[in-house]
Amino acid sequence: MCVAYLPETLQAFKIFHGAYRGEERQIMPLPTFSGKMNIETYLCFISADRESVFNSVYTGSLVWDCRKLCCR
Repeated sequence: MCVAYLPETLQAFKIFHGAYRGEERQIMPLPTFSGKMNIETYLCFISADRESVFNSVYTGSLVWDCRKLCCR
């Protein structure tokens, strides 16, 4: 499971059935916004048979700045 939390807007975006381990990445669509946005990220690992669930792990904070990505 993957979670992206946007503290400024109090929004959380979740993917409950994420990619398999062998894929080695997960893409999470987020809403469009302008300016700077802080994004807090978390992961939780669950076995395929749903028998084992591990505690969530804080994976860090991102500062996404659309002003630096857009052409003017």
